[in-house]
Amino acid sequence: MYVSHQQDSYSFEYTSNRPDQFVEILILSLGELAVLYLILRPWSYRNSMMRSSVALFLLTPWLIGWTALSQQGNPVLLTHWLWLAMVELGIIVSLVVSLSGTLNKGKKS
Repeated sequence: MYVSHQQDSYSFEYTSNRPDQFVEILILSLGELAVLYLILRPWSYRNSMMRSSVALFLLTPWLIGWTALSQQGNPVLLTHWLWLAMVELGIIVSLVVSLSGTLNKGKKS
């Protein structure tokens, strides 16, 4: 009976959120968004393929680290991981669109 109680408290510790964790992740997400905004500079299309490549190069190890952290099943960490995965997918789409635009521009010339 004691072992069962110990396992329950252990699983609760890693699958529940701390009271301030949402605010911490929100601040972290805003920082990540600001860095990506400065790298991608959406108001300018010039060199967008290079900027997307740099953002992808920086975000991929960050996403891998969050993949390891989200293995504990904490809902806030899982939501943040999902947000990072969607951002990375958007950057990959942006990179493909920029690459296809560059290739089409070369064919027209």
